[in-house]
Parts: sequence; C-alpha cells; structure tokens
Amino acid sequence: MENQSPRGLLITVGCVLLAVGGQPLVTYISGDSALHTVIPSILACLLGLALILFGFFWKPKPMPPEASGTFIGKLARWSNSPVPYTILFLLAWVYFETLAIQRNNEIVTLRNDEQAIAKVIDRLVMPRHLTKNQQRVISDFLSQFSPHEYAFQLPNNYEEAGSYRVDIEQALLKAGWTRSAINPYDYTNNVSEGLSINFIQTMEHAQKGNDLKNPNASQLLQMAFGLAGVRLNGSGGGSGINVTEDRLVISIGRPRRDSYVLTTPEDQ
Repeated sequence: MENQSPRGLLITVGCVLLAVGGQPLVTYISGDSALHTVIPSILACLLGLALILFGFFWKPKPMPPEASGTFIGKLARWSNSPVPYTILFLLAWVYFETLAIQRNNEIVTLRNDEQAIAKVIDRLVMPRHLTKNQQRVISDFLSQFSPHEYAFQLPNNYEEAGSYRVDIEQALLKAGWTRSAINPYDYTNNVSEGLSINFIQTMEHAQKGNDLKNPNASQLLQMAFGLAGVRLNGSGGGSGINVTEDRLVISIGRPRRDSYVLTTPEDQ
C-alpha cells in the first residue's frame, strides 16, 4: 500500500468534470441561448479544478496494510485499476456523443425551418400563375356545362395581377366561355386582395335560387378552381331591379400575405 495513492484517480475525475462542465459553459459564453443557466456547468468546473489541484498538491502519507479497508485505501486501489478509468472514459464519450447528436438534430431542424421560410417567401415574392395542369383541369370541367360570359376587375398598374389574369382567361376561353361585351376589364384602385368572384343576377334568376343540377356561372367557376387547387379568397353576389343580365366578375387583387397558395406540379 505504500506505493498506492488516489491522486491519479482524483486528477482524472477532475479532468472529466472540467471537460463536461466546460463544454456547455463555452457554448453559453459564445452566445448560444439554448442553455438557460450556467450554474451546473460552473459547479462542475469548480469541482473539477478542486479535484485536480487537490490531486497535484496532496501528498498522502504511506498507508500501512491495515488501512486498505478505509475509504482512502479503497480509492488508492481504484486508482491502480483500469476499471474506473474505463468507466470514466465511456461516460465522457456517451456525454459528448449525446451532445453531438443533439447539435445535429438542431441543425436539421434549423435547415427545415429555413426551407419552410423560403417556401413562404417564394409564395409572397414569386408571381402567381396557373400551371398547364391547372388550366387543363379548369377548362375540362367547365367544358361539360354551358358556357358563360365573364369580366375581370384588376388593380391599376399591377403587372403581376395582369399576368395571373391571362392564365385564368386562357382556361376559360378554352372551355368556350366568352368575355363580356360590356367593360370586360375594369381597372380600379379598389380591388380586394387575393382572388374573388362577384356574381350579379337578374331578379328572375336570383329568385330561382341555387340549383345543384344546373349550377350558375359562379358555382361552376368555384368548383373548377377547387378541383384545380386554386385558392379562392372570397365570393359574393347580388341582384336588383335594374339588373338586366347576369354578370360574373373575377377580381384579382394583390396577393394576400396571410394565407398559403395551393400549387400543383408542372406537367412533365
């Protein structure tokens, strides 16, 4: 027992505590807000430094054989065994591997968040348009019913809405629908955001109500947009004694920023 001393074990334990406590402390100092408190890290570092200093400067007296059963004697035996060092190494390895996996998961989550944000920005920045598939779905559906007239209401000096109008009108024309002879394109500064439909009917047609077997122009267009995955932000209508013919107006305002735009993939 004279040559045995727990100093090596104390220094090793101190180094492990210093490494385990120092890693999150350095992360916190670098500005990472994921760690809410550094008190456990500071305590681990202080305890590790204390054990290291104690191991370096402690000069235990030689212990007689009968002292082998004491706590210091057990520490001395452990310090000369590879078991506690192996356990400490494995615990430290598991700890740092866990931190690496956690950091990797955070990076993956951050990348997913960045991709989601990029998609939202694309919806707000990229111009709206109908894909060839969406146009085909709309025209194929409307072709099964009697054609109707339509008109557009558009904001002044806003090219993006005009381009979107071209996509929609191409699908309507292919289905046999025709532009209204009276003011087919109404440019104004009072257009609601998003895509909406306003259907004005004569008193006679309004009194008949909605007939699912014979849907009116507004109902047909709403169903066609729904089948094509085109987001419709609103619909309305009305009637009056001065209305002499039905009028369907498709309003295309500036893109709404509080909703997602449904899209379908382009044709291959």
